[in-house]
Amino acid sequence: MTALLTDHLPLLVLQAALIAWFLALLWRDRGGRRRFFLRVWLSLVAAAMAVAWLLSLTGGRRS
Repeated sequence: MTALLTDHLPLLVLQAALIAWFLALLWRDRGGRRRFFLRVWLSLVAAAMAVAWLLSLTGGRRS
């Protein structure tokens, strides 16, 4: 359980889900809320993965 709270990826996925859920609540069309939620959530997770990949190219962690 502590690995889920200390690793960045599960926290970013949780944050993306909360942001997408909030934005989906603001969406006017009730029928399109799920589709909008999935689109926003996937976009946020993909962007986080892309930024993490770019940071790894710059030599972020060195042992």
